[in-house]
Amino acid sequence: QTVPVGSYAANAFGLMDVHGNVWEWCLDAWDGSNNYPASAVVDPYVSLGPDRAIRGGSWYIDASDCRSAIRLNVPPSNTNIDVGFRVVCAPVRP
Repeated sequence: QTVPVGSYAANAFGLMDVHGNVWEWCLDAWDGSNNYPASAVVDPYVSLGPDRAIRGGSWYIDASDCRSAIRLNVPPSNTNIDVGFRVVCAPVRP
């Protein structure tokens, strides 16, 4: 099951509960691969198809898949109980 945010210590970036609570919606278009490319990606939000990437795993899958590098494709209409999003507040750089 899910746990309240802040139940675990923050990672090196100051983010809490990054892995395994719920899959994290990403704006990235799905590129047809479960793996990130070896080279840098300038703008992953391109029209490759209707699906978007979710990442990070959830409480509903095996622990070995609860990591930030794991990702799957889902349509934007997905309403599974183990998919959510993360709000991160950061300063705006001029």
